[in-house]
Amino acid sequence: MSYVRALIPLGLLCLALAWPPSVPGQAFELPVPATSYPDEDPAAAVYPGLDPADPAVERALQDALRRDRRNVTAMAQLALLQAWRGPRGRWERDYERAAALAPAGSPEARYVRWSWGWALFAGGDFRGALTQWQAAEQAHGGRPYWVPATYAIALWAMGERDLALQFFAVAAREQPQRWGSAEATAATVARWRPNERFAAESLAARHDGHAP
Repeated sequence: MSYVRALIPLGLLCLALAWPPSVPGQAFELPVPATSYPDEDPAAAVYPGLDPADPAVERALQDALRRDRRNVTAMAQLALLQAWRGPRGRWERDYERAAALAPAGSPEARYVRWSWGWALFAGGDFRGALTQWQAAEQAHGGRPYWVPATYAIALWAMGERDLALQFFAVAAREQPQRWGSAEATAATVARWRPNERFAAESLAARHDGHAP
């Protein structure tokens, strides 16, 4: 799988995508799961080295932006760090700027939406997170592999439990090594943030029939 240009020497995987912001008052539609999501997507990744407690991470991202003020992937990653640390404010403006700068239809633009979704999820805005991820899926144009599990987590946190389980069932079937059992899920999300991990493990337990 190919990835966007490397940003920092910390092994961060980089991705992306640009999409028009949602319109206030726009009707929100719940997604419907497809039968399969076979497509790769270089604009979605895990953050193995993005530790908000490590000052070296932020310094590296700031250095990347000093070298190139239009480095939208570094901009989005820095915004995610800020979102993990506290309330909304500056990081939302940084995401808006990154989305505006990213070339339309590019992996960088998709990455911005992917990352923005996780920032919103961290702050408890689950519907906002799902909206960003839906924009990323639309911009992809196919059926990217990350959709079932990611949508399931957002929907579960929103209280849409039945629909969340439908999406999770697709993820468990298509990626059993990651989502096919409670044990596989626990290993997959071991380094995730607490609210993300709780949603994923709750889904896996219900899918396995171990929760009411």
